[in-house]
Amino acid sequence: MRSSLSSHHQGLLPVLEISFRLRPSTRGMRWVHQVNKADYDEAGRLLRIRSYLFDLTRQKQLESSIEATKERLYLALESARIGTWDANNETQELIINARAASMLGYREDEVEHDNHSWMDMVHPHDRVNTDRALQSYRNPGMDVIALEYRIRHKKGHYVWVQSYGRTVERDDSGRPRRIVGTLLDITESKRQESLRNRQRQLLDLLNQAQTSFLLNRNVEDACEALFEPLLRISESTFGFIGIVQYNDKGQPYLMVPTISDLDWRHGKVRNGQYERRAESLQFHRLDNLFGHVVTHNQIVLTNEPGTHHASQGTPEGHPTLRNFLGMPIRFDNKVLGMIALGNRPDGFDEQMVQLLEPLVVTLGTLFHARDQENARVTAEQELLRLATRDALTGLANRRHFFEVAETSLIQTRRYGTPMTVALLDLDHFKHINDTHGHAAGDAVLNAFADVLRESLRDTDTPARVGGEEFAVLLTNTPLSEALIALERIRHTLDETPIQVGDRTIYATVSIGAVQWNANHLDVDGMLAHADAALYAAKRHGRNRVQLYHAELMQMEASAPTPLRAANDAA
Repeated sequence: MRSSLSSHHQGLLPVLEISFRLRPSTRGMRWVHQVNKADYDEAGRLLRIRSYLFDLTRQKQLESSIEATKERLYLALESARIGTWDANNETQELIINARAASMLGYREDEVEHDNHSWMDMVHPHDRVNTDRALQSYRNPGMDVIALEYRIRHKKGHYVWVQSYGRTVERDDSGRPRRIVGTLLDITESKRQESLRNRQRQLLDLLNQAQTSFLLNRNVEDACEALFEPLLRISESTFGFIGIVQYNDKGQPYLMVPTISDLDWRHGKVRNGQYERRAESLQFHRLDNLFGHVVTHNQIVLTNEPGTHHASQGTPEGHPTLRNFLGMPIRFDNKVLGMIALGNRPDGFDEQMVQLLEPLVVTLGTLFHARDQENARVTAEQELLRLATRDALTGLANRRHFFEVAETSLIQTRRYGTPMTVALLDLDHFKHINDTHGHAAGDAVLNAFADVLRESLRDTDTPARVGGEEFAVLLTNTPLSEALIALERIRHTLDETPIQVGDRTIYATVSIGAVQWNANHLDVDGMLAHADAALYAAKRHGRNRVQLYHAELMQMEASAPTPLRAANDAA
C-alpha cells in the first residue's frame, strides 16, 4: 500500500491495482481489491487519488480451495514416481522397491539391502547431516524423519533424493525398531533451485560490476571485481576475461587484465603465445581454442577440447583442459572481448551459456561505454591540442601562452615568486625563406621548437606567437637561472646544423627578456619591455640575449609597435 501511494506521488504510475487483506474482525479476514487512479495538474503534481474497492473474500476462498485441490491432485499424480523403503534398525536391513532402485539406475535385485551399503552411496558432503539425523531419530520421542541428500547413481553421478520416514514399530524402550518411508527424486528441482540461486548471484554480480564501472570508469577494475564470483557461479576451476585490442597493423589481440593465478603465467614466453605485462597479459596468437571465439565471433563449448578443430593444446605447465567454454563479449555484433572458463566438474552445457548470457551482454555494454569514453577523451584532448597548440611546431600558440602567463602573473603578484618573460626572434628569417624556400623555413622553425623543448623545464612554457617570433615563460625562476636557460637556447641553436635535403642551414636567434617587478600590472606590459630588449639585441648585432633595464626606456620609446619591432629590425 505504501509503495503504491509512493508511486502515485512520484508520478510513476497514474493507474494501479492492488489486493490486500484487512485486519480480522468479527466477520473474519477480509480480502479487498483496490483500483487507484491518480490525477495530476499540468506541472505533474499529484492532486488526488481516486480509489474503487471490491470485496474479494469469497473469490480468495474459492482460489484457496482450488489450490488445495490442485495440490492433492498433484500429489496423486506424483505418487507413480515415488519409491518406498523399509528399514530395520536392529538387523540393519534396508528393503527398497523397484521404483527407488530405478532412481539410482539399478534393478531391484542389484541393490544390496542393508543400511551400510546405502550409506556408502551417500555423497561425502551429505553424510554428516544424514548420520546426525539418523542418530536423533533413534530417540524414543522421534516419530518422523525427513531428509534431503545426494546419492550416487549407477553411472557415477549423484542424484538428489527427498526421503520421508515414519516409525511403524518400536522396541520395549520405545525406540524406533522399524521405519518405513518414501523416496522422491528431486534432482530437477534442486537443479532449478541451484539455477535460481546462481541467477540471483549473477544479478548481484552484474550490479556490482556496473556500480564499480560507474564509480571509477575503469572496466579493468569491474572485470577484477566480478571474476572470482564468476568462477564460483559457473563452478569453473580457472578462466580469464579478455578485452580485444589492435596492434599497429590492425591485427586483433587479447589484453587480459583478469586471469586465474596459474603457474604457467610466471614462466617464460614461448612461441609468441602470450606476453606478460606489469598490468596484464597479452595473448597475440589467436589461432587456438580461445582465439576462435574472437576471430569467428561465436561461442565455443566443448567437453572434449582435444577433439575441437581449433585446439592447439595448452602452454607448457598449464593444467590439463578437460572442458572449455568461451563466450564472445559483443556490442552491436562486434566482438569487444571474451570470457573463458575451464574444467567445470560436470562439464558445460547450453544451460550454462543461457545463465551467463546476461553477463556477457552487460560486459559488452561496459566495454562499449569504455570505448566511447576513451573516444570522447581523445576527441577532447585533440580539440584542446588544436585550440592551444601551434599547428607547425606543436608548441603552445599565442592564445594559450597569454592564458598561462596571466595565470602565472596572478600567482607571482600574490606570493612574490620570480617570473621571467622572453621574446625570441629568428635572425634574418626572411632571408632564409627567400633563399632556401618556405619548406626550409618550416624546417628551421621546427628545429628551433625542438631546441626550446630540450633546453627548458617541463614547468616552463615555450610558445610560437608569430611567424618567426617565439615567447618563453619561466616561472619560479631567479633571474640568474633564467638568463642561463635563455643563453643555453641561443647557444644550442647557434651550434645546431639544420639539414634540409642536401643543404645544411645554420640559424641564430635574438632574445629579449624581462624580470617581473611590482610595476608590471599585466602580461602586455611585460611583453612590451621584453620587446624593447629584443629590439636592443637586434640593434647590437643579433644572436644575443638582452635583459630589459631602465636604460632601454629611450630605445623602447623609439621602437615600432610592440611585438612587431623584431620583424622590422630583421
